[in-house]
Parts: sequence; C-alpha cells; structure tokens
Amino acid sequence: MMGVAQAMPAEKYSFAPSQAIFTGSQTTKYEGVRTFGQMIAHIAQANYGIFRAVGGVQTTVDTKTIASLTSKDDLVAALKASFDYAHQSVARLTLENAFEMVLGTNSQTRATMAGYGVMHGFDHYGQLVEYLRMNGIVPPASQKM
Repeated sequence: MMGVAQAMPAEKYSFAPSQAIFTGSQTTKYEGVRTFGQMIAHIAQANYGIFRAVGGVQTTVDTKTIASLTSKDDLVAALKASFDYAHQSVARLTLENAFEMVLGTNSQTRATMAGYGVMHGFDHYGQLVEYLRMNGIVPPASQKM
C-alpha cells in the first residue's frame, strides 16, 4: 500500500475516474467517486477504527482531520502512521484474547477484525492500482526487478 501511495505523483492525488476517460457508450455515473488522495485518507482513517477494535491501543490522532489532508506528503505520512498503529494493535493479539468479542463491532472477535482490516486494505489497494494504471503508471508490485 505504501508503494502505491508513493508511486502516484503529487499532482495526480486529485485524480478520480470520470466519464471523460472511458468510452462514450458507458453509462456509469461517476459523481462522488473518491480521488486518489481521498482513497488514501479513507484507508488511513479506517485503519484506526478497525485496528482499535483489534488491540485496544489508544491514540491521540484525531482521525477526522485526516479527511481534510490534501498534499501527498501529508497523506503518505498519515497512511504510514495508521499502519504503524495497526501493527501495534495486532501485536497485542494473543491466543487468550484473539476470540474475545469486541463491543461496537457488530459482535465480531478481535481476530475477525484483524482479518477485516487486511481485507479492507486489499480491496482499496486493488482500486488504487487501477487509478495508477489509468494514469500510465505501472504499480510497484508489477514492476520487474
């Protein structure tokens, strides 16, 4: 995820798919589609919410402010910090607490929430890869070493 966030040039963080880049016969509506930067902000915000349920790690980060970030540098830093937080939370999982139900998660276990956090990231990673490709950028994971 960090590689994808870093691969998109700063001036393309405002890019969002639109009717203009697809064939004229397509009828998909693109109003409200998140920009690349908004997607990065969403992932960072979600990491805090999801992984708080996993490890109960307290944070001083005001996740609401992440949505107002617009610069690539600020968004990449927020994303990195959110993954650092996720790692701290997952490190608190043990055999004893992994299957405890977590309040406020629709009766999910800590382990389930950890899995959901990974799945959520992969879902949006796939979308971000398409954003890169629409801009002629080969995703880092697809580049030949």
